Amino acid sequence: MALTFHARAREQRLAAGVWAGLAAATRPMGALLTPALAWELWREWRGGRPVRGRDVIAVLLPVAGLGAYMAYLWAAFGDPLVFWKAHVVGWHVQLQWTEATYWRETLETLIRPTRMRGYTDLLQLIRVLLPVVFVALTVQVFRRLGAVPGIYTALAVAVAVGFAPESVGREFLAAVPAFAALGLVGPRGMLGETLRLCSLGLLIVFVFTFVTGHFVG
Repeated sequence: MALTFHARAREQRLAAGVWAGLAAATRPMGALLTPALAWELWREWRGGRPVRGRDVIAVLLPVAGLGAYMAYLWAAFGDPLVFWKAHVVGWHVQLQWTEATYWRETLETLIRPTRMRGYTDLLQLIRVLLPVVFVALTVQVFRRLGAVPGIYTALAVAVAVGFAPESVGREFLAAVPAFAALGLVGPRGMLGETLRLCSLGLLIVFVFTFVTGHFVG
């Protein structure tokens, strides 16, 4: 996904579409790049720029990437939606508008914060705070990086909060522009570099923990 926005910033539209297609083929959230790229193409068309065929292809490649992944699942397991069903069964990923319990717990945590008595309480607090942080970062993405990364980030955050509020930390990883915006608005100088090095160190530790078979929740 990061390569998609990098190629787009260099006005390499087809390359951006290819990277977006690969992103969608490896993570369904990548399909959200299509409306973001389509908005840019529509804006340029409204501005009088002629629409080229390869630009349209680039916009559709994320959908094609997701379609290719679903075709593989159909051939391998007989069900193109098995990835979604696995999420529903294993992670309880579904539209959460009727799940009032989570939102009530979130409101209670914000109004009446409690002492941290263990790791579970810490995870609950993080689960409450992360949506607020990422909504604020989405605003910064629009302001500092532009509408296309902003549209994608807003959609990714909305999907994470609406469908998987119990595991938003994992879902927010797909909101790549938000992390770029965080780097732009973060502290400068020695403090900023120290925080970034600490973040890199934690990333290395968590990646090593994950690849050795230990789940980091």
